[in-house]
Formats: sequence, C-alpha cells, structure tokens
Amino acid sequence: MNTIIDPTILRRFHRTHISRYDFEDAIRFIRAARRHDIASDEYEALVIAAILAYARPFSPDERIKKPAAESRLPKHLVPFKGSKLKLHKKIINARNKAIAHSESRKNPMQVVPVTTAAKGFVTSSKRWHVVNLKLSLNAFEKIAEQMRQVSLAHQLDIVYGHVVVPKQSTASSKRPGHK
Repeated sequence: MNTIIDPTILRRFHRTHISRYDFEDAIRFIRAARRHDIASDEYEALVIAAILAYARPFSPDERIKKPAAESRLPKHLVPFKGSKLKLHKKIINARNKAIAHSESRKNPMQVVPVTTAAKGFVTSSKRWHVVNLKLSLNAFEKIAEQMRQVSLAHQLDIVYGHVVVPKQSTASSKRPGHK
C-alpha cells in the first residue's frame, strides 16, 4: 500500500531526520575529542567537526527549487534558555564566523611600525583557534544530545500528528477478460 503524505510535512520530516544524524555525529566527535590532548591536531579537528555537525541543522541548505527537505530546522525547536542558549549561540557563531568563513574579526591583524631604516613592514596577528572558545565538552555534548532527542520527538510528532492517507489503487482487482 502506498501512502500520500503532504509534501510540506514530508520535507519537514526529512530535515528533522537529517538533523538527528547531524547531532549524533556531533556527539560522536565530542566523545572522540576527549581521547586527545587539547593541544593536539586531532582534538582541534574533532571539535571543529563537532561544531560543524551541530550547527548544520541551523544553517540554510537546500537552495534549489522544491527541495526534498526543508532548508533548516525550525527555530522553535531549540529548547534552551540561559547558559545552554548562550552555548548554543556560541557554537553557531563559531561555525558561521570562524570555521565555515574566516571573518577578519576572528583573525585580527595589525601593521606594526618599523623602527629602523629598513623598508617594508611587520605584522602582528592572532589566528582563531577552537581552544580559544573554551568550550566545555560535557556541556556541548549535553546540548547536542538534547537536540538529538528534540529531533526524534519532532519526527514522532510529525508522524503521529498528521493523518497519512492510504493511496487508492487504480488497478482493478479483476483479471483481464473477466467481468
């Protein structure tokens, strides 16, 4: 039996389904990062991967006409207040301003005057690094897990909150040549 599902509902379900996997990836990367020294390349790469995976559901995707999934997770699904909301925004901001895009504010540089007769100039800069975020991996994992659970609950709400109509078969049950 085939079913007919409202395309809007299906796109919302699809985005939530994808997002749940993104949060699971973030949790997996956070747990793996704990096994490495904070100064290691592995730690940096895993925390960046966790940030990217966590932030992906909140970043606009699907810029094509009639996508199979909604562009992003609805904002009302973010249940956080206080310090959890602050951490959530910090992670999204890091993804948007420093990881996916290298904004100059996150990578400041200045020209330092040369005090000798030499020609040219010297620069002073500060490269953005994930350690500077001072993320608590425990707190990060907790909000990622909470968003994973919210995504799963939202999927169930979509399924059980909307009637799925069985598609009527156009095929006849009679064999050809019989009336």
